[in-house]
Amino acid sequence: MKRIDAYPKNKAHFLRLIKFGKEIISICKDLGCTPVLYGSMAHFLHTGDTGMKINDLDFLIPRGMMSKVAKELKRRKIKLISFPRWDGLVIARGDLRIELDAMDSTYKDTVWRRKLPKDFVDLNIDDVKLRMIGPKGMKRLYGIAYARSKDDKARIRRKMRGLEASLKRK
Repeated sequence: MKRIDAYPKNKAHFLRLIKFGKEIISICKDLGCTPVLYGSMAHFLHTGDTGMKINDLDFLIPRGMMSKVAKELKRRKIKLISFPRWDGLVIARGDLRIELDAMDSTYKDTVWRRKLPKDFVDLNIDDVKLRMIGPKGMKRLYGIAYARSKDDKARIRRKMRGLEASLKRK
């Protein structure tokens, strides 16, 4: 089981983000789904790159849970910014952002039409248990993002190389 044993460059923001993330994870679990962590925090946990900044948290949940989660967030008066065409929700509290993306559309290879590996790692964040996308899944998602991207190829390529280099060291 993976745990947080190092901190990114923006440790103070990161710790506040973790606290907010635990609240959102709890809401999702109360509604019957456990989010899967991916994105920059998963990258950080796989690489241990303490020089990077984590500005938001990204989670995958089933598309069918989006409306239930949105209703509960509104009921609790938690600021919600919805992007239905992206199949996701952005949740905000001050300068903190959490994205909930539909697993059904995000974790789908529409570029090469290959089956994505269901590569998950158990994760424990301050005694909150959830799953995180594993290294193989991260590599494949980076490949898809790179193929889809028009403006961000250099940044995605750097992340891909960082992930691959850290995996070779392990």
